[in-house]
Amino acid sequence: MHVLVLKVHNQLPKKKHNSFSLPLPLRYRLAGLPGEFQLKNITSAEINYCLIGELIIWTQYEIQVAAYTGAGLGVYSQSVTEYTLQGVPTAPPQDVDAVALNSTTIKFTWTPPPQQFINGINQGYKLLVWPEHCPECITMVTIAPEFHGSRHYGYISNLRKFTWYETAVLCFTTPGDGPASTPQLIQTHVDKPGPVTQMSFTEILDTSLRISWQEPEDKNGIITGYILCWEEAGQNETRVSQTLSNSTLAYKVTGLTSLTTYTLLVAAVTQAGTGTATSSTISTGLPPELPGAPSNLVISNISPRSATIKFHPGSDGKTAISKWIIEGQVGNVGEEEEWTVLYERDSPPASDTLEIPNLFPFTQYRFRMKQVNIVGSSPFSQPSRMMQTLQSSPDVAPADLIPLPEPAYNGNPESVGYHVRAQRADGLGQPRMETVSDRLSREVTVEGLEEWTEYELSVQAFNGIGAGPWSSPVLGKTKESVPSGAPENVTTEAMSSTSVLVTWGLVPEHQKNGHILGYKVLYREKDSERAPQVQLVNGNQTHMLLLKNLGKFILYEVQVLAFTRVGDGPPSLPPTVERTKDDAVPDIQTGITSHVALDTDKHTCIFARTLAWPPGAPTA
Repeated sequence: MHVLVLKVHNQLPKKKHNSFSLPLPLRYRLAGLPGEFQLKNITSAEINYCLIGELIIWTQYEIQVAAYTGAGLGVYSQSVTEYTLQGVPTAPPQDVDAVALNSTTIKFTWTPPPQQFINGINQGYKLLVWPEHCPECITMVTIAPEFHGSRHYGYISNLRKFTWYETAVLCFTTPGDGPASTPQLIQTHVDKPGPVTQMSFTEILDTSLRISWQEPEDKNGIITGYILCWEEAGQNETRVSQTLSNSTLAYKVTGLTSLTTYTLLVAAVTQAGTGTATSSTISTGLPPELPGAPSNLVISNISPRSATIKFHPGSDGKTAISKWIIEGQVGNVGEEEEWTVLYERDSPPASDTLEIPNLFPFTQYRFRMKQVNIVGSSPFSQPSRMMQTLQSSPDVAPADLIPLPEPAYNGNPESVGYHVRAQRADGLGQPRMETVSDRLSREVTVEGLEEWTEYELSVQAFNGIGAGPWSSPVLGKTKESVPSGAPENVTTEAMSSTSVLVTWGLVPEHQKNGHILGYKVLYREKDSERAPQVQLVNGNQTHMLLLKNLGKFILYEVQVLAFTRVGDGPPSLPPTVERTKDDAVPDIQTGITSHVALDTDKHTCIFARTLAWPPGAPTA
């Protein structure tokens, strides 16, 4: 049973209720069934709706409402029918079966979940497959529901050959998916294998040679053997075939004719048949030679990080070229400078052009190249002309606030400079920026910062093309200064005719500008031209002071300032004004004395009065 809510609106007919209505009874039951109604009271006639809970998902109910007055229960309204909302299925499809039809397709068959567990309108099914050891690699196909038959079916294709898959089916409604069926492990069928790899020739003589290879990358089954064929190039009638075991990865071919070009083919075999053949040509009688050096190197399409080299290939040495190697002199170009490998390509280019990637911006290069066949490498070509890649913005940030090394400029050194950014560590406020145009400078002063504040400092290099990344921030803190603000909430209270209690709060955090070492209380008679008197309060924990020995019934103005080891901050404004009390003459029969004490350890003020009168004097 799920908890759903059905909202029922009700309104009494106008002019048809005979007296003030009491709570309204509402009753409901499953529509179309003869069962008893369940009752629920609407607590007030002023309420025109009711929430009915604990109903069945996607089920039709009939609801009636009546009025109840002092005269009794009225007639129930006509029934209103309403469905509860849909839910997700709570049961998986049943009788699920999965079977591999071929090497790439699995067929699913199933029956729907029982109707009472669908909990809504069946929107269809989802077929799921995933490799046995990769549960997150799910392939899903959605199937529309079929209402005319009890048995459903669907397919998932384009799967990997000869692979184990987990399979499952689920039903879904508009709100979402139901549970999936119990996974079944299915293996797709065996298929013909892919081509063998790494075919090569050795021991080439006038009437024999040795050929070797490696297993296919896509076996698509269990390799049962290999088929090796050879024929004179272009003459199929001379073909000779040899069947080999699955452990044979090399074979010596004999009985060849000298000075003849042959085509050799190797194919792997599974239970499904013979796979795609890998072929190559070779000439007997004249063993392969070292290839000739490329020539006529021309550089074009120069960018910051790549260049294109056009060349004339050398001789292939009577066999296929397997690799091209490009070396370069980087930065320093000359006959005695070191050559380093910049780029290798394992397969011949489609034309006589290669693109050299991963170069450094604004760097001088000179290139040379060679080609490789089964025998070995050719001599290097003559070096190309010297060229320089284009400028680019810096790739890296200055590390640990150390300037970039010159190779990282990526541009004209005269255009290199630095941006220095200071940002409050707490993220407040706007960052301050300074630009250093001289790349040889090693320091800069960032001004306009706040005192006694921690900052994150980052550096960014730039050149004539643009700016590079920011460095990782380094923390720094500005020095102490005098407070830039005064203590807040300064108050005064006359405690007697000669004393005033002064209290104050903290200096705002962003205005402290250092460690507060204490406070100074400044006071003088109002409108006096004399300099104020000062009382010192050491430490930042005491926030009150009792001024003593003041003039009687005199108006004083009081200010408080904070100080750090650098100096005093500004006094509080406006000054707080307080008048000491008058020294009234006590009654003959009554004596009143006052005593004020300041507990600096507990930061509290104790005020006490002593009253005395003669015996027999009235007390009320």
